[in-house]
Order: sequence, then structure tokens, then C-alpha cells
Amino acid sequence: MAVSVTVNSQTATGPDFTVTDGGGGGEAPAIDAIDPTEGPTGTAVTITGTNFSATAGDNTVEFGSATATVTSASTTELVAEVPSELSAGDVVAVSVTVNSQTATGPDFTVTDGGGGGEAPAIDAIDPTEGEVGTAVTITGSNFGATASDNAVAFGGVEASINSASETEVVAVVPNSLGAGAVDVTLTANGQTATSPQQFTVTVPAPVIDAINPTEGEVGTVVTITGSNFGATAGDNAVAFGGVEASINSASETEVVAVVPNSLGAGAVDVTLTANGQTATAPQQFTVTVPAPVIDAINPTSGIVGTEVTITGENFSSTIAENTVTFGGTEATVNSASETELVAVVPSSLSPGSYTVEVTVNSQTATGPDFTVLEEGTPQFPITGSNASIDYGGCSLCGITNPTNVIDGNTDNYATVNLPLSISSSYWVSVESAGNIPAGGSAGFVVSNEGGLIGLDLLEGITLTTYLDGAVQETISDAALLNLEVVSGTTDRQFISFQTSSEFDEIRIEFGSLLGADSDYFVFAAYGGMEAEPVPGPAISSVSPERGPEGTEVTITGDNFGATAGDNTVTFDGTTVTNILSASETELVVEVPTGATTGPVAVTTSGGTATSTDDFVVGAVPLTGSGLSATGDTQGVCLGCDVTNTSNVIDSDGDNFASIDISLGVGGSGYVAVENTAEVMSGGGQAGFVIALSGGTLDLSLIESVTVETYLDGTLQESESGSALLLLDLLSGTSTDRQFIGFETTTDFDQVVISLGALVGADATYEVYGVYDDYFVTE
Repeated sequence: MAVSVTVNSQTATGPDFTVTDGGGGGEAPAIDAIDPTEGPTGTAVTITGTNFSATAGDNTVEFGSATATVTSASTTELVAEVPSELSAGDVVAVSVTVNSQTATGPDFTVTDGGGGGEAPAIDAIDPTEGEVGTAVTITGSNFGATASDNAVAFGGVEASINSASETEVVAVVPNSLGAGAVDVTLTANGQTATSPQQFTVTVPAPVIDAINPTEGEVGTVVTITGSNFGATAGDNAVAFGGVEASINSASETEVVAVVPNSLGAGAVDVTLTANGQTATAPQQFTVTVPAPVIDAINPTSGIVGTEVTITGENFSSTIAENTVTFGGTEATVNSASETELVAVVPSSLSPGSYTVEVTVNSQTATGPDFTVLEEGTPQFPITGSNASIDYGGCSLCGITNPTNVIDGNTDNYATVNLPLSISSSYWVSVESAGNIPAGGSAGFVVSNEGGLIGLDLLEGITLTTYLDGAVQETISDAALLNLEVVSGTTDRQFISFQTSSEFDEIRIEFGSLLGADSDYFVFAAYGGMEAEPVPGPAISSVSPERGPEGTEVTITGDNFGATAGDNTVTFDGTTVTNILSASETELVVEVPTGATTGPVAVTTSGGTATSTDDFVVGAVPLTGSGLSATGDTQGVCLGCDVTNTSNVIDSDGDNFASIDISLGVGGSGYVAVENTAEVMSGGGQAGFVIALSGGTLDLSLIESVTVETYLDGTLQESESGSALLLLDLLSGTSTDRQFIGFETTTDFDQVVISLGALVGADATYEVYGVYDDYFVTE
């Protein structure tokens, strides 16, 4: 570009000037300020600006033509000493050269030292290292005679001075310094000297005095006390046996850490590292392993080979780390978790009782005894609420006391009578609510009135298993197992077979017997294996949450009975008589007659579920802190009055506001209730429950009544006179009270009722409550 000069409005144009990149490729430096702007030689001058080099040697600082020593550097700040070759009175420009590019800053004025004093000189510092707070003695010459005549800095941070003379100053290492070596400077007489030695700031090593507790399980919270810890959790590292621990809290004297979950049993060192230094606790921490506990075994009896589930605590989830014994004989463990083991009864055991024990980590828990039964002994009767019975067959046959088979008392029995030479058969079937695994001896315990059942009588008996109504296995005649004389009896026999398929129902069928009428006593059905538990029902929602008797209610959840007859539903203890539909996840029922407000319960063979919230039978008045009630007279209404308006929204349903209207007046009284907590949805019956003191309201007396709804002060809907609903209250309330309102179609936040004079008499209205969704039992 061309260079031009303009003087007195006249311009001369010279040669072109080419702008380069500075000769070094970097951006040119710029000086913003210097501080101070005057002082004697040796003064430390701070130069602020941009594009300096962070390496001191890459910056050239000149005071006039004299080159200065750069003592510290960053990209925005340089500290340089005024060169000694300058003289008092010199006024020189300060310049900085970086990457062959030079910035010139303000002038610096060289003084004579502020009073003619000589520049200080530091000979030595003692000590040359120590922690923050260390008192350091600085020796030399030309210091200020008092503390205030000197300024001492460690790494540019000003230090407090304890004492001073012209040859010795004692200063304290500032607390804000971190670890490392720093320059020590002393300024006196306006001139600064730098120590020939740097001072190395050291950080004290942490020291652990104690840990508490000194033993415990993994996850134990341990308090470590001592000194020189990091002030925050992140400033410390704690390890137990070399495994890093999480830290809950920290201060300089106390750290709270958690024993790591991965540690095994035994004593380990505890270490704490802070400020790059590590301390070891004087005590070790002993990691303990909790002893196993047996809560229960299931089943408590069975034949050899039976799988037994052992529930408890502190087992190992690794199978091999658990040892299970039955009376000292080790069993095979099929599966393991920390709370459950499944073990197999050893085949070497004889019938009898054996104590179950579990050993983990050299610690043993003793549980209940397990009774080993003889092969074929009846196990797991199908009885109780999870069982049902059915029977039928030949018309001349019969059964008495059939429910004795499933009543839970295995000494009770049903009697099956078979006439002589019947041409058909009679059967008894028992169904379990849960499925029964294959592999057990399934059948019935029976007794024959005429004596023990031999092979000749087995010819007329058949056992059949079913699953969901489908036949699984059928065994009859000599193929049946006939365990004669069940233990503890003299005439009962267990007729069974070894199942190979899962089932939920077993049937015994008696065919034709020769020679005589006969009665069979059927005591109980047995599955041979424990049935799967029937999952209990669970209620997730009830919709709607309120309504009168007869309201259709949908109950959603899990594990309901698949048919209506499989469920019993109650509303606050009153049983539902009409279950409209049923599935495993939804029941639709009608609120029963006589129901009261309370929880909804569903009972199946698996148990009972109860709703979290009550179902409200009937109407619920609006009450609560979000409501406000006002009332007054309007129009020409001499002698009228509205009192106790707050009673309309209190929690006592028998309290009321009074509206007194004089005979023949043209005005009216009103009560307004506003809901500031929420907007009320349209679609319900909104209005008030009121009564006429000394009389009964009917359609002929409500011509002067108006009910209105508002939203944010704007009228939404209004009904008057015969257009209003006039409804008797639900059963259980005073019959002189009526609900007056209408079916809303829009949302609202305020309901207002206005009541005028009646013909022929003064009127006092009692206003009991306001409703945003009213239900009425017809």
C-alpha cells in the first residue's frame, strides 16, 4: 500500500509499504500498561498486554536502549527489573520484542531511590525450605530499619514481616502458596532485591492416629482420624488392602471411608494419600464375613433325591462355596444365591429325621430337621383354599362328606358307596390351583370297608392326571403302586404311581366290584411334589374412584381369577354380587347394595389384594385449603342476611351457612365457592346441598333459585328454576336436605347459588356444601 503524508491540507504520496506477518509467524505483541511508571534501578516493573511469550527468555524488554532482566513471563504479563546502567532522571520508553516484532509502551522515569538510599541486597535466606507459615530470616544490606520500610514476597505473594533491621528481615511464608520452589524478593527504598536462593514450599505429610472401628464387614463405614489430610473428599485417597475405597466426607483431621465390597475376609492395611504423600494406619482393619443364617427349609420331609430349598441369609452365590449337610451327610447343591440354596437329599440316607446345616466361609448355620420318608409315602396333600373337589358317575353310586377330602385334616374322609355289580364307575377328582411338577408319587389314601385292597380289587381302580383339563397320564390295575398300611394306621393304603408329566388335577375312578356292595373311604389326594405357589392378586387401579351403589367399576391389576367365579370382590367388606366380566388383569363389577366408603379387595385362591385408596360411595363435598367461600345479599333485599359462609367448605358435613330472605323483597342472597387450587372438570353434577329451615324444598319452591359456574371470573353456565336438578340425598343423611345443581359441560373454578324470596313467608335457607361431581342413588 502507498504511504502518504498530509500537511496544511496538502498531501504527498511516497513508495508502497508491504505488511508482513512479523517475521516470525506470530501475532505482534501489544503493551497495555506498566506498573509502576517510576522508580530506581532494580525496580520490578509489571508489563501487561497481549501476545507475549510464556517463556521469559523469548521476550526482550528494553528501557530505552538498556536491556532489562525478565524475571517472570506469561502471554499477558511480564515482570522485568529496571537496568542498573540507567541514571536517576532518565525518562525512557519501555518496549517488548517477541518473534522479531516490537511493541512500545509508556515511558518509565528513573528516580534516585526515593530518598537517596542505596538499593537493598540479599545475601542469604534461612531456611531455604519449609511449610507455609515458616518464619524465614533474610540477611543482607540496605534493608529498611523497620518492618513497614520493607516489603517481602514469596513467589510474588506478599508476606507478613515479624521483625526488621537494616541487615536482617524475618518474614513468614504466606498460607496461600502451594508446594514448589519460589523466588524471594525484598523491596526497600523503592528498590527490589531478589534472593540468590529460592525457597521451596513443602506440604506436610498426612499422619493417621487411629481408625474406628478396626473390624467389620464389607460396606462398613470407617472413621480415620489424624492430621494433614485433604480438606475435601477429592483431596484424599483411601485404600483397604490396596483396594481404593469410596469417601463419604473429609476434613484436614478426619476422613470417613467405606470398606470396599470386593475384599475378602482377613486383616488389611489402611492407607491415606494426601498432597502426594501416603500414611499407613497404626492398626490394620479386619474384614469379617457374616455367618450364614437358615430361616426355613421347604419341604421339611420327602424321599431321598427330593430337592430342598433352604432360605436364609449370607449364603454364597457360588455353589462350590456352600456346603449343605443332612445329619452330617453332604448333599449336592443344585443352585445358590445369597438368600437361597437348593440341595438334594442324599441317596444314602435311611428313613428318619436329619438336621440340615449350611457352612459358608468356615461358619456353620443349623436349620430345622428334614424327615426322610420311605419311597411311596404320601407327600404334599392337595388341600385347603388352593384345592377343589368334583365327583360323579353311576346313578346308583353315591358319596357323603366329599369336602373332607380337601379340608386339610388328613384323618377326615369321604365315603364312596359302590353297589354290587355296577355296570359303570364312580370317580372323585381333586384339582390344585397351582401346577404340580412331575417326578413324585401321586394318588389317594383310601381305605376299604371290607378289608385291605389287594391285587384283585386294584383291577377296578384307575388313576388319571390332568393339566388344564387335558389328560396327562392314566394308570390302572396292577400297574398302580399300592403302599399297604400307611404309617401310623392299620387299614389305610396309598394307591399311587410315579408321575412323569406335570399336572394340576388327579382323579381316582372305582369300577365294578364282584360279590358285594362296598364302601371306600377316601382320605386325601396327594401330588407327590409340592405344587407351584399360586401368585396372589395385585390391584393397580380402581376406576372410577367413587360412585353410588350400582356404579360400574373397573379394577385393573395382576393374577385375578380368569372367570368371575374365581374372584371375590368386596367394597369395604361388602361382597360384590355382580361381577360383570373377569380376566387375569381386569375385573368389571357393580358397587354392591349397602356398600360404604372404604378399600376395594379382590380375593383369589392365591390370596387377597387391597386397594391403596378408598372407594368413595356417594358424593364428596369440596373442602380444603384451596377453597374460599363468600356470601352477601344482592338487589333490594331489606332485612336479608348471609352468615357463616365458611361452614360451606369446612370438613363437618352438618355445618351450614344461613341465607335469610324477608317476605316480599325483590333481592336475593348468594353463596359463592371458588377453587383456587385447581380447575374442576365439566361433565359432573355441580351445585349445593341445601335445606329450607322449617320446610321441605320441592320443584314448586325453586323458581327463585339460580346456580352458575365461572372460570377466571367469566360466566360459563347458568341454570334456574325448573331447569335445575332437585335430588334427594344419599341414604344415611337427613331427608330434608336436597342437592340443587345441574349437569355441567365446561370446566369451571367457581360455583354460585342465589336464593330469592318464597311466596307467602320469610325464608331461611341452610347451605351445607358445594359439589363439583355429585352422584345420587335412585
